[in-house]
Amino acid sequence: MNHFTFSWGTNHIAVRGLLRTLGHDLAVPPRISPAIAERGIACAHPFLCFSGKLVLGQLAAQLEDGERRLAFMSSLGPEACRCADTSDYLQSLFSDYGGFSAHRLGGGNFAGALVNLRSHFGPQVRRRQCFKAYAVFYGKVDLLYKVDKRCTRLRCLSSVPEQVRELEREALERVDRASGPFALWRVSRWFDRAAARLPLREEPPSLRIGIVGGEHILSELDSIMAVIKGMAERGILLDWRSGFRMLARSTEKTLAPLKDRCRQYLQEAPSTSEIFSCAHALDFVSEGYDGLLHIYAFGCMPQTALKPILQRIAKGAGVPLLSLSIGDRFAEEGLEGRLEAFIDLLDARKSQGVLT
Repeated sequence: MNHFTFSWGTNHIAVRGLLRTLGHDLAVPPRISPAIAERGIACAHPFLCFSGKLVLGQLAAQLEDGERRLAFMSSLGPEACRCADTSDYLQSLFSDYGGFSAHRLGGGNFAGALVNLRSHFGPQVRRRQCFKAYAVFYGKVDLLYKVDKRCTRLRCLSSVPEQVRELEREALERVDRASGPFALWRVSRWFDRAAARLPLREEPPSLRIGIVGGEHILSELDSIMAVIKGMAERGILLDWRSGFRMLARSTEKTLAPLKDRCRQYLQEAPSTSEIFSCAHALDFVSEGYDGLLHIYAFGCMPQTALKPILQRIAKGAGVPLLSLSIGDRFAEEGLEGRLEAFIDLLDARKSQGVLT
């Protein structure tokens, strides 16, 4: 049985791994295009964040191509966003497509996940099969994050960026093909060895910029990532540290140290992604990064609330901050121009000895 889903960056590869473990498959989501973005804007409520509108456009495009069985992952944890239990909303929004069904694969815990899988695929799904499916899913999530983060850095550090691009392409293909935890471990070992063999630049990065915010926008819009990757290949280290993937499996116990660290900025911090963004920003400041780049989807409440917090952190540390809100009227030219101006500012400060 074939299903479809939204891309969620490269995480649809992890969803496909889960489904294949259960004897099913997943169509490759179409790339986000201006037409898909416009389709999502047209069918979404105005208050929905831009990431959510991209998701709806992507789903609508696949429904128009004949797909009918939507499968999406959600832990139904504290980050009740577009990846939470929106099945009823999606069913009503796309009710004109005959035979459309939406199925949430996550469940907050193992028992809930087993219930959801059995409600969708039938009682023949066994506990052991469910455990393997989720082991494959989270194993792929971790490895995809590792590839994303490492290759973003290597585009700056390697003297042959073309080899980094090829490594990333092959790594994603191998992660997609891996059928179990042991196979994923082998892919991880291969990736580490291949990354270590890449030739490095002799000179250090000209600038180091820490990226925080909504990784959905970064990973889903190719035009944004093309600009980011182009900057990295010019010798600017762009360190992108994720929060959403960690949040999916976080608990109050694991979040407690981060909340304590961010308490002077977040007060009674909710268990949402701004905890990780705040903590990462503090890490970048303490590690002496030259600037902070905050990219988020217009309408995303956690990241909108984070903006003044990041301003306080940056001002207190004397580190420049650029916040970019990506919304319905997003234009690549404006993004590239603002980033270039930000880099010029950092270069000027560094040449004057303002930054170390």
